[in-house]
Order: sequence, then C-alpha cells, then structure tokens
Amino acid sequence: MEQLPLWDGPAHDIPEGIDTLVESMNGTRLCVQVFGTPDAPLQVQLEGRGGQLVNVSRQFCIDLAAAGFRVVRVDNRDIGRSQRFPGVAYDLADMAEDVAGLIEVFGEGPATVCGRSMGGMVAQLVALDHPRLVGALGLFSTAPRSSRVARSAPPSARHLAEADWVEAYVSSALPLAGSLYPFDERELAALGRLLYVRDHDPAGKQRQDRAMAATPDWSDRLGRIAVPTAILHGDEDAVIPLSEAESLHRLIPGSSLRVLRGVGHHQPRQLDGLFVETCAGLGHAAGSTPPTGT
Repeated sequence: MEQLPLWDGPAHDIPEGIDTLVESMNGTRLCVQVFGTPDAPLQVQLEGRGGQLVNVSRQFCIDLAAAGFRVVRVDNRDIGRSQRFPGVAYDLADMAEDVAGLIEVFGEGPATVCGRSMGGMVAQLVALDHPRLVGALGLFSTAPRSSRVARSAPPSARHLAEADWVEAYVSSALPLAGSLYPFDERELAALGRLLYVRDHDPAGKQRQDRAMAATPDWSDRLGRIAVPTAILHGDEDAVIPLSEAESLHRLIPGSSLRVLRGVGHHQPRQLDGLFVETCAGLGHAAGSTPPTGT
C-alpha cells in the first residue's frame, strides 16, 4: 500500500474523487474521497467493519453530490489507507471521535452522517456524543448495539497472493446478498482487486472486531437523538437481523424504518436510487432542523 502524503491545504480545496489523507481534529489521519461542490451541505458516508471507502459505490456518491451535497466517503481508522493503530486498544466511541473531528475539519456541520453496519453504529455515537455536529442520520443494515452482531472470518492473511485473496473475498461476500439482489461475481471480483491494492492486511479488521466487542451498550441513550433518522434494513440480512433494526426504530424517537425485501447485508447497486433519495431527503431535513444538545 502506497503511503499518502498528508493534505495540508483547506478542506474546500481537496480534489474530487481521489484518495486524500486528512488529519481529523482529534489527530487521527483518515483517507477520504470527496464529491460535489465545496459549499454544499455535508454528507459523510461510513462503511462497516473491514469495509473500505470504495465499498460505498462511487456512482452513488456522484449521484448524491448531483442532488446538491458535498459527499465524503471515508476509510475508518485501521482500514484502507487510513492511519493504523497497532497495539492500541480503542472502541467505537473513539472511532466516533475520528468522524466528529473530520466534520469539524470540513467545517460544514451539522452534517448528515450515514453509516452501514458498524459504520451505522459509529454514526449513532457521533450523534450522541457530538449532537451539534449531526443534523440527520442514515442508519443502514445496522443495530443499536455492537454485542449482537455476527462476525464472519476475514479473508485469511496478508501473505495470500492477490488472486487467492480476491477469491476468498468473493466467497465470503457472496452469501451476504439477498435473494432478489445477488452480487455479480465479476463486479465483486473487480472490487476485491481494488480492495487488495488499497489494503489486504487483516490486522486492522481484527482490531475493529475488538473495538466492537469493547464498546459498552449505548442503546439506553438513543432516546436523546432528536434529528431526522432514516433506517433501511434488508429482510434477509444474515449478519444483523431485522429485529435489531426494529429495536433501533423503537429507541430513536421519530425515526423511520423501511424494510427492503429480498435484501441481505449490503447496499445493492440496483437500489442506489433509493439510497440517494433517502440521503438527500435527510440532508434537506437536516438543513431545516436546528441542532440539539451541547
């Protein structure tokens, strides 16, 4: 993995659509890609455990930017081209601090923060711990706690050759799709090759596993969230069951829940339009809702 130089200019000047290493206000260095005009309302897109920013569809980001937003997709700490934390114990609250500091760097809050799986858990904690930075939440294929999430074994070790690593990635990802939206194996393999080039060291993913296990249950705090919140969840999600999304919906006042039929633990590209519509709606609602909390 080629090391990125740290961006030392204003966030407004970050080139569109390329990997850029930005230092969050808490000191963590995060790799981001940005889309859209610099003065547009901010949307932050977070991936799940072990997921890299490229797991969030580039076309989805382009389409959301075209709807009038500044879209930032992020490599969480310990993944992709972001900073590594070997030997450091941390939990999801620390990862939320990374994201809060990133919003402050862009200076365009309150932001709409959308997260998938573990990223949705981090998004909840950003909203709880930094309510003035979050104007709306998109919670996709996620849960109100990290202790009940099934964990699949990652593709083994970094010494695997690219072809073997990609084969393992495809094999592990295929079962995550629902019956109505199966993965295209060739597209999945192409994504796997990109993931391998950016980062194929499983150690970071294992540290994220430990972070999830170490995070205290925050579900009893969710009643404090007072921003527009949309929950999307597949009814065939084998990683996080639909019951967790239903619990999340009950715990967050005024949240909406949309159950996606035939969808597993992923965002099917065929439904990118629905996700763009959801995120854009949240962004517009965030602009009309004053931030709460301190």
